[in-house]
Amino acid sequence: MSVTNALNVNNSLPLSISGASAYGYIDDDDVTLSISNPIPATVTEGVGVSQVYTVTLSASPTFPISVQYQTQPSSATAGSDYTLTSGTLLFSPGELTKTITVPIINDFLNECPES
Repeated sequence: MSVTNALNVNNSLPLSISGASAYGYIDDDDVTLSISNPIPATVTEGVGVSQVYTVTLSASPTFPISVQYQTQPSSATAGSDYTLTSGTLLFSPGELTKTITVPIINDFLNECPES
């Protein structure tokens, strides 16, 4: 979607202006992101188990884009059910996907599902 805006210039400066108006266009080139796996995802506890999320941009960026992320508990507990994970994804021009890995901790307890 393009937006048209007018720019009006006056003769307040010591210069000669041949036209009083100019038009410019601003293209809507916003990039959106999505995460491939459902949130919350379902995984079974086990030694060496991780949940991997794929973050995808809707279009190739023309400049670097950074995205901050952090896990948030619901009924699962960071440190005993999963490893608290946070960081920043940096997408360089031309990159469309990055991954976030959340290690799952096997606590060997018989318990209800947690999120």
